[in-house]
Amino acid sequence: MECGSDYKLKSGEIDIKINKMQPSNRIEITERYGKSVRSTAGNVPILVLRGGYEELGEAQGALAGKEIVGLLDKILIPYVNQAQPTAWESRVVPAAGSFEFPARYERELSGIMQGIENRYPGKLDRMLLSIGREINIDDLRALNCFIDIMPSEGGCSSFSAWGSLTEGGEVICGRNLDERYIPGKPPFVIMAREPAESNRQASIELTCPGIVGTSTAMNRDGLIVMGHDEQGLQCPAAGKWLPRSIVLRDVIESARAEDSVDRIASIVKERPARSGNNTHIARTVHDHANGSLPFVLEWDGNRVEDGATVRIEDPSVVKDAIVCTNHFVRRRTEKLEGSSDSRMRFQVLTDSLREYHDSKKTIGVENAIKIMDSVARSGEIVTYLTSIAIPGEKRIVFAVSPGGGISATREEWIEITWDQIFGMS
Repeated sequence: MECGSDYKLKSGEIDIKINKMQPSNRIEITERYGKSVRSTAGNVPILVLRGGYEELGEAQGALAGKEIVGLLDKILIPYVNQAQPTAWESRVVPAAGSFEFPARYERELSGIMQGIENRYPGKLDRMLLSIGREINIDDLRALNCFIDIMPSEGGCSSFSAWGSLTEGGEVICGRNLDERYIPGKPPFVIMAREPAESNRQASIELTCPGIVGTSTAMNRDGLIVMGHDEQGLQCPAAGKWLPRSIVLRDVIESARAEDSVDRIASIVKERPARSGNNTHIARTVHDHANGSLPFVLEWDGNRVEDGATVRIEDPSVVKDAIVCTNHFVRRRTEKLEGSSDSRMRFQVLTDSLREYHDSKKTIGVENAIKIMDSVARSGEIVTYLTSIAIPGEKRIVFAVSPGGGISATREEWIEITWDQIFGMS
């Protein structure tokens, strides 16, 4: 299908078929590298990476080097260079130089390069043919800063529900990752990381190879992070920006489910960002008394409230739920109103949740999929990834776009659990 077509199935026509993963002892490991392994869930690769940050990177480069080179050479660089043939090297790579990667992530990026070189000693296998040279670490930095340099034109949508809206009152989350249409099928992977550092938590990411940051992840405690692009308040000039996904990686690896909202918010405060982000955070604990409900962090590089504003459940909008799209609800001025598209998706999700509340019906996985399908996109803006997570069960059900501008909600659904993924050794 060509970008921009009117492909869209009517709500209610979605065919939900969930392919449950086999128990961990029946998952076939296809490749090993040190303490790390590669396998598959359906047709989606699984990378289970273990060790120090250099080891995490080296294993990723060795186990997914082909996909990393292919993502840059066949998808991202041709997309960037379509209007200006040298744009990747003359615009994007230099722009990445204005971002700062904390030391652990610099080591991880260096490790990816080392892993690619170890796995592919032949120069041809490391070539970016679209620009006539080998991949280097500056390309990896640019890949990890891409959403900061060229912010999404499409955005994302998510919700969390609990209490009266779910069976047993347990938290359930839905998330769409939307992006501009880019020809080719982005090679999403399940990336599970188990850092050797004792103060850093293991996590499962749904992401693309070569990425060291976070946008959609769950940690060992069942805490879930979902990032959404936002224009943000005007940011003062900074010596070095931090990629937003790197800040969210710090959240997923250092926050605990029982942490206070203020403790989690402190991780993103005073971290200079080039643009804004709505970070939707959910966890297994949902206690009104101690303030442990799912919430949204509206943050950017502006110094108002030290850079971050917390948004919690608003029962006047919908009880026992919170919705997040791509506009600040609390952290905004008259000049920062948010796009009409973002507001429309916010309202559709809110109305859907209110209908479940009024009808006293509960939201399980299949109903959560239908809710996310109601705000999914096909065409020039595409829902590349949809995931439903139940943090209390450490279970994720997800689908990836088949390509061609078609929403992920129209593809086969895959279910994974924490124990299955980290049971591989």
